[in-house]
Amino acid sequence: MEKFIVEHTICPSCGVGCGLNIICIDGVPKGIYPYKRHPINEGKNCKNGRDSYKIVENRIKHPKTKKSEISWDDAFNLLSEKINEKDKIGILASGRLSNEEAETLKKLSEKIDAKAGFYTYNIPKQEYPSINIKDIENYKKIILIGDILNENPLLGRRVLHAQDNGAEIIYIGEKSRTMFNADKHGKSLEELEKFECNDSCLILFNKLENENDIKKIVNSGADFSPVFKECNARGVMEFIDPLTDEQLKKFIEEIELLWVMHADPLELECLESIDVDFLVVQTVEKNKTSEVADLVLPTSCWLEKNGTFTNSFGYTQKFSKIIEKPETVLDDEEIMKKFI
Repeated sequence: MEKFIVEHTICPSCGVGCGLNIICIDGVPKGIYPYKRHPINEGKNCKNGRDSYKIVENRIKHPKTKKSEISWDDAFNLLSEKINEKDKIGILASGRLSNEEAETLKKLSEKIDAKAGFYTYNIPKQEYPSINIKDIENYKKIILIGDILNENPLLGRRVLHAQDNGAEIIYIGEKSRTMFNADKHGKSLEELEKFECNDSCLILFNKLENENDIKKIVNSGADFSPVFKECNARGVMEFIDPLTDEQLKKFIEEIELLWVMHADPLELECLESIDVDFLVVQTVEKNKTSEVADLVLPTSCWLEKNGTFTNSFGYTQKFSKIIEKPETVLDDEEIMKKFI
């Protein structure tokens, strides 16, 4: 008889922090089921959330070089050799790491004397206030920077509820789906002052043109919160410094050995290529960067481990292991601790 289970977890698709119920049959995720008691999304999920379990379908199962699959012993020996050879080592992390993994990564970077950073679409490190997502519907004015209604639809749902309650919705940015739902439109943050922000106004942003934009937002007089594109960017930021477009380019230019964890920098518009002596990619599934890596280390996904994510609004949530990882795959912490 097939074993059918439904287990609760946290969606890894963006920084909103929605809840999910994962349907598993004989230990294999097959779909999701609404979790109506979750305070953020109340049982509703966007397409990215509904498809999040599919990450296990295109996964890498064995360590490999450009030539062939290799054993874990050979992979660790090769990476150890390269770390000892190179003076300029960088670890490019991701907001997809758990808080616990980010803390371990910080220890790893200190141990092997590596620079560490992660890309956050020009959103800098800052003492961001904690926002109760349920309070969004009570603001009188909401300013959106970035295509939030399209990219973060469960948060967008709260914004549209506020609009139904009489809130004025203002969009700042290029033509997008969010613009067509807004009452007013501005092209850049230079126009922020004309929208007369105060304490009944909320600014939500999922990208900035440069790190100096945050000063305009902080000084506006409005409440504000980033909406990170990755599920635990706010949590990772407590341990690893965020990188802007220009900082990311410089970071890579100065590195001889680059160790990428759960990121795909070659997908970013700000980066055309990665020119380093040795490129290591630690990932669950194939991506553009893993296809050109000198060494690929396959790792577990969030369904296969325990940990915590801190969402964009400062709310930390636990997630628990639901399925077993393949025997040939290691957890991120297992891999990192080999070098600590």
